[in-house]
Amino acid sequence: MSVGERWARIGGIAAIVGIPVSILIAFVQGTAGSHDSRNFVAESTSSAPSTVIVNPPPTSTPVTSTRAPVTSSSVGAQPRQFSSGSVDLQFAFLKLGVRMTTPGSWVLEFSFDADLGVSESGVSPGPGNSLTAFGKQKPSYQDCRDRVGDGSPLPWDEVPSGTHLCIQLEQNRTGYARVDYESGASGIAHIKVSGVVWQQG
Repeated sequence: MSVGERWARIGGIAAIVGIPVSILIAFVQGTAGSHDSRNFVAESTSSAPSTVIVNPPPTSTPVTSTRAPVTSSSVGAQPRQFSSGSVDLQFAFLKLGVRMTTPGSWVLEFSFDADLGVSESGVSPGPGNSLTAFGKQKPSYQDCRDRVGDGSPLPWDEVPSGTHLCIQLEQNRTGYARVDYESGASGIAHIKVSGVVWQQG
């Protein structure tokens, strides 16, 4: 066999062997490429930011109170006036008094059984009446209706000038009397009694 024929045979064998090798190389490259592609897809999928949906907390609706304001139930309508007046008692050393149970106007009485008695020692309720000191503020019918004294007299030191007295009278009548006076070295003088008596409550 000549040298040329040997080289031709070697070239043919190399060509035959070269085909599987090229196929193998292509297969390996294809496998690697698909693996890289899968890795790329996985990496792309894993690296994508995830979306988290957060529901907002429920909001509370403010409650508007419909409760009506509380008012006092103790204040009611006053009865009509039975009598009223203003009486001047100039001298306290005499047993003077005010008649309040006469319909219309109060009158001055020189009597020991007047509805309100005035003397040098103080003021006193008439027979069957009761008297309590209320204060400087003018009382209402409801104020005096709920104040019942024991019938005892009140000395002047418990009745400063300008004091309102609540008085319970016969026939279930209620009233008040304001007592104003002047005091000095000679005692109490220039006494003035004024006020109102209401009809039966």
